[in-house]
Amino acid sequence: MTDDEELGPEMAALNERQRRFVMAMIERPGITQGRAAKMAGYSPSSDGLLRKTGHFLAHNSAVQAAIRAEAGKRLHSASLIAANVVVAMLTDDQVSPKEKLRAAGMLLDRTGFAAVQKIDVTRKDESGTAVLDQIKQLAQRLGLPVQALLGGPKPAVVEGEFSEVKDG
Repeated sequence: MTDDEELGPEMAALNERQRRFVMAMIERPGITQGRAAKMAGYSPSSDGLLRKTGHFLAHNSAVQAAIRAEAGKRLHSASLIAANVVVAMLTDDQVSPKEKLRAAGMLLDRTGFAAVQKIDVTRKDESGTAVLDQIKQLAQRLGLPVQALLGGPKPAVVEGEFSEVKDG
């Protein structure tokens, strides 16, 4: 493996075989966890044992942190290559103007020159008091009593007896 000074804190927290497991997983995309465990130096006494060891290692939080850290280092290194590809596209006469425009937009977006977005947020008060005020304003505008819009309380029903009265 490498000198301890070159290791990040995540890799430094692992033992040598765990580090080799991490590197096997990163350097050989698609490798099985059991195969990575075997490459890391874990006992090849049986395939079942290697699969279990690989599974255990792959689910160990310290190993996962080291995989993320090492993968991040590779992505940062590869970003220079990706930037060169975009720049080459922009200067290549064989690349269509549409593709150049797409590459230019990607480059600008990722270098702090993204298109400005303006988002207006309007907060509307929808509390009972606010709705009642709106109804009152509407009633005033329409020249109606507020109760006509609100459907206020119904008149009380009075129970009673009646008798017919004849004129004279």
